Order: sequence, then structure tokens, then C-alpha cells
Amino acid sequence: MTTNLNNPSKKSINKWMNFSQVKLQMVMRIAICSFWYLVGWAIGTLGLYRGYNYFVEQQGINLFYSFDKLLLFHCGVSALAFVIILAVHLKRPQYTAFGFVAGFVLRLIAIIIFCLPLEKRIIPQPLYELLFIVLPTFYFIALETVIAIRFVKIRT
Repeated sequence: MTTNLNNPSKKSINKWMNFSQVKLQMVMRIAICSFWYLVGWAIGTLGLYRGYNYFVEQQGINLFYSFDKLLLFHCGVSALAFVIILAVHLKRPQYTAFGFVAGFVLRLIAIIIFCLPLEKRIIPQPLYELLFIVLPTFYFIALETVIAIRFVKIRT
């Protein structure tokens, strides 16, 4: 029984081509999901900027955190959570949901740490402080949820 390794059969070539097409489709879907995540991230950043500009510049409300600290916090934690979801999806696609949960828990821990200085300060308007911490958090969690669901759908 001899095998011809130099001349693969048409069946193996078709199998390899189908596999590469499936991989290419998956990569394109991940790139599209990542693009829409970045679009949503930019919309969230713009909304945070406009809200901060309205309350601080026009209404004259003094907040504990500056805009750049708020932006760095929300966008940084959101980007870190997205990287966790994406890394888990690329390594083990069946555990993408666990990557989302890990990002969610990381976000909750970051919010608790971020809010600790507010506890020691007597704030005349605590609602505005929480408004800039909680509302963007819900937005970015919803964005990460949609992206994680899309990644799970890519796998199936």
C-alpha cells in the first residue's frame, strides 16, 4: 500500500479550501463586530462628553472627577472588558460568555474602587456624581453584551 504525498487528492484540497473559507468568514465577522464595538464606544464617549459639557460648563455644577478621568475610567474599563471577551472568544469560543462575565465582574470592582473617594467627600449634589458613573456604565455594559452575543452567534 503506497501513499502519494506529493499529489493530494481533490477531496483533501476541497476540504482545505472549505476550512480556509470558514476561517476567513469567521475573521471577517469578528472584524465587523469589533468595528461596531468601536462605533458604539465612540458614541458613548461623545455622549459622555456632551453630558459633562452641559452640566459643568452650562449649568455650572462642580463635579469631583474631571472629564478626562471619567473618560479614561469608562473607556479604559470598557476596552479592557472587550479585550477579555475577544481573547476568550479567539482562544476558546465556547467560553465567550464566561469572558463576558469576567469583564462584568472586573467592571463592578473598578466601579467600587472608583467610587471610594466619593464616600469620604461630602458632596452637595451626589446625584450628578453618580449620573456620570452609573449611566455610562449601563451603556457600556449593554454594548459589551451585544458584542458578546454576536460573538456567541459567530461560533454557532
